[in-house]
Amino acid sequence: MQKAEALERGDLMHRMLHPYYYGRIMQPQEHHFEVKLEDGTTQPHPYAKFIGMAHNELVDTCVEIGRTASFDMDLEPEYRNECLKQFREYAFHFAGDGWMAIEVEQSFTRTLYEDDKLRIDYEGIVDLVADGPMGRIAVDHKTAKSRSTPSDLSNQFMGYCWALDIPRLIVNRIGFQKTLSPAERFQRVVLSYPQGRIDEWQYWATYWLKVYAFYLENDVWPPNYTSCDKYSGCIFMPVCTRIPEAREFTMQTKYKVAEPWSPHTRDTSKLLG
Repeated sequence: MQKAEALERGDLMHRMLHPYYYGRIMQPQEHHFEVKLEDGTTQPHPYAKFIGMAHNELVDTCVEIGRTASFDMDLEPEYRNECLKQFREYAFHFAGDGWMAIEVEQSFTRTLYEDDKLRIDYEGIVDLVADGPMGRIAVDHKTAKSRSTPSDLSNQFMGYCWALDIPRLIVNRIGFQKTLSPAERFQRVVLSYPQGRIDEWQYWATYWLKVYAFYLENDVWPPNYTSCDKYSGCIFMPVCTRIPEAREFTMQTKYKVAEPWSPHTRDTSKLLG
């Protein structure tokens, strides 16, 4: 199925932010110089050569990576060019922000719950971990066409802070509002989580995942209609809008079973565009 334009725009921005912040890693470690491939082998990380690159050259390089990647995306030329322009403006607007990149697009696994019968691992990839004026922070990049305040009840944000043991997360909003100045378009919203909030997230995340484990074991899937219209519409809406008897045919003809996703392996073709 075709990606929504907002998702493609966000993907393109991430394809430039990834090498940009990789180039700004201040104290590279051994794992920064290699990447684990989908077949389990490793190879030199294609962005390692950007570490320490002069800022102007780094920005130009990332723009070219984005330009190349954009040709394979479902974006009109005007949106492609606008995304490249916004990235360049963002990079120079925050060039002296004091952020020192520690990890960029780094995968993680942390055990959320374990007993004799069940183990739940929480896995993901965090956009950026950096040291800065506020100390250690986790960062999540978001693109947007309108101004709004991110919710600190986000399951994603609380989960990142729990998994990384970092109490603060910055939502790095990159706006596309043409009538606003860079200072208004580019917002860094700080979310702080006291330990009590993080403990509560862990408790309820475990609860709901135990419920999901029950669904898996019993092959029962109660619909949740409150989420159907989120994120430009659930990709399974074409299934749920059919009568129950026709859903299996829709799933067989409109979808395909892909290999399980792992945050710890990479398709390097998506790194350089």
